[in-house]
Amino acid sequence: EEDRVRFTTLLKQLRDAGPGEEEEVAFPASLTTNQRAFIHSLAMDFGLQSKSRGKGETRYITVSKHAKAPPKANEEGDLPPLTLEDWEVRAMAGALAKFPASALELASARTNEDGVQEGGSSAE
Repeated sequence: EEDRVRFTTLLKQLRDAGPGEEEEVAFPASLTTNQRAFIHSLAMDFGLQSKSRGKGETRYITVSKHAKAPPKANEEGDLPPLTLEDWEVRAMAGALAKFPASALELASARTNEDGVQEGGSSAE
């Protein structure tokens, strides 16, 4: 667990680094297969690029920024807009037509213009 926290912290710092700051992190060859797999997965989640290099006992991972990292949430915690390709919109529309939301799901998703859900709870 301690390693996962350390890896997460390092990759968050890399993701959030400004231009001209650290652009790549190299992890040692002493990592286990599970640790390397965790780093690859975490890098993908953070919009970073990971690459295994070397063979056998000298195998190590580098993680670097993509040319364009995914946008971060703003100070209020709002997520950035989601841009979808036309085929993605059609696929979602097809899925929603095939599996429509129930009345209960629709009611729980309704909010007024102040962002308050019906029944008085916040939409956050």
